[in-house]
Amino acid sequence: MLFISIFFIHLCVLVVPGPDFLLNSRTRLTGNKKAVIQVVTGTTLGAIIWALFSLLGLHLIFQYYPFLRELVLFGGLVYLFYLVFQIYRSADLPLPAEHGIGHSYFFTGLLTNLTNPKALLYFSSIHFGSNPSNVFLFLL
Repeated sequence: MLFISIFFIHLCVLVVPGPDFLLNSRTRLTGNKKAVIQVVTGTTLGAIIWALFSLLGLHLIFQYYPFLRELVLFGGLVYLFYLVFQIYRSADLPLPAEHGIGHSYFFTGLLTNLTNPKALLYFSSIHFGSNPSNVFLFLL
């Protein structure tokens, strides 16, 4: 039963497309392969950082300092609204092949993953094996 609960939680998190998928897809539509590699590398490094945090006891840190969890979630919310605003603002424009000077695709991918609420849910759920329903309580 425990395996089924954990499987269901992970399936729900992974099936729904998130900010990482949307950023990777949008960057791929530009046709710039170098930019795609940089974005994917950034999101991958973000996932590695989340995995390291979870191995080092991220859930314990969030239990002792709940404001940090709120800060991460709020930062993710603000960044996602920023991305939505940028997409809305440029909705009528064609996709650019290159961004402006100084734009870092790698940093965009990394920041998108680190502020992704789905990543927080996914990696923090790993440590709630005794009672997977605690994952949902953890996020409330």
